[in-house]
Amino acid sequence: MNKRSLFALAAISIALVACNPENPGDKPVAVEGVTISTPQEEAITMNVGDEFTFEAALEPLEATNNKMTWSTSNADAVTIDPATGEAVAVAATEEPVTITVTTEEGDFEDTVEVTVSVPVETILISPVEMVVTEGETKAFTAEVQPAEATNKEIEWSSDDDTVATVDQQGNVTGVKAGNTTINVVAKDGSGVTNSRSVMVKAAFVPPAIVQEILADMVDVLGGTFELGTGEDANNATHEVTLSNFKIGKFEVTQRQYEEVTGKTLADMVDLAGNGMPGMPIYGEGDDYPIYYLNRTDAQAFIDILCEISGWMNFRLPTEAEWEYAARGGNISEGYQFSGSDDANAVSWNGDNAERTSHPVGQKAPNELGLYDMTGNVLEWVSDTYGPYPTEPQTDPFGAETGNYGVLRGGSFFLSAATSSYYLVNSYRGNYLPTARNIENGFRVVLAE
Repeated sequence: MNKRSLFALAAISIALVACNPENPGDKPVAVEGVTISTPQEEAITMNVGDEFTFEAALEPLEATNNKMTWSTSNADAVTIDPATGEAVAVAATEEPVTITVTTEEGDFEDTVEVTVSVPVETILISPVEMVVTEGETKAFTAEVQPAEATNKEIEWSSDDDTVATVDQQGNVTGVKAGNTTINVVAKDGSGVTNSRSVMVKAAFVPPAIVQEILADMVDVLGGTFELGTGEDANNATHEVTLSNFKIGKFEVTQRQYEEVTGKTLADMVDLAGNGMPGMPIYGEGDDYPIYYLNRTDAQAFIDILCEISGWMNFRLPTEAEWEYAARGGNISEGYQFSGSDDANAVSWNGDNAERTSHPVGQKAPNELGLYDMTGNVLEWVSDTYGPYPTEPQTDPFGAETGNYGVLRGGSFFLSAATSSYYLVNSYRGNYLPTARNIENGFRVVLAE
């Protein structure tokens, strides 16, 4: 028990004695000291604008002269009535203010320290609402007002940590689907608080077909290379710089095309023949490349793939991206065909394919690990066919106008011995975008 508590108990005892008729009380009792009894603490905190009445007890309590005076060490921060001890906190200060009580008899003193602070009045939180997915982290920010508040420390908490957690920087992480409330409270004792609702959505899990295609994407680091053979006006040699992208390791297969679009090879054959029977089949099976496609058919696959993937940026490769990847990107060995100067080693072509397509990935890959960039089926790119410019380009998307699309890579019909021109990495085939030729397939790019 501290000194001030003992004096509070003594005051009760003296009051009882004063009620005893055997205590004459007619002899003067000298003052021996003084103790501040209210507050009992030796230091307190007041907020600006607070009022407080200090009280003191004489030692002994039955002392005859009970006159005392109150004073403050900083009247700009705390004012006090000298007679009553009624104090008002006026302004915050860095150093504590000393409140002193002094007895008239004997000049005995006691003191208490007062710290004056500016309390927090409100806490603003932004944004006003939050939606996160499982495993995702987003941040709330809090602004303490007024700006001159002495203690701006705050504490964050979540009503339900099993739904979303929050750290002391306001970073909210979704744990499981549901709703919870994120709270913030001022730590200055003002009791000021605020809160925001958080919705946690279940994490999106792409369908298996999307995961399969993603697993077979190859990273291609961007770079600068010379595009165009210079053989004519349509193929002017010029410098092209490309950003990073990902490209499919394989041509899109018949099974993949059906899983995404619902259309089978038979459907594409029927469309190519306008319903007429007898259209030939050039290789059929789950792992065979899809063919008989026009560019719109390829784009339909990509549009659906983007949607079911949660809007990943799948698209057809540009001509520049296709050729850069076919050459081996920034680790190119400079081969004529994609991965070799021997077309038969890396492609199904007119000399070894027996006039049919083959399952993807059976020939040797190129420097990047890409298969069938030469041969098997021709591959649609996104460009409109037109003359190459002569000036340098960055991430070009082809001619702005034109009637023809572009197919790249050669096919199982084209002989490496007699038609190698159509199989080299630089060959540009211009076809109507509506053409559903027997050799026309594609592969996909995922842009960063």
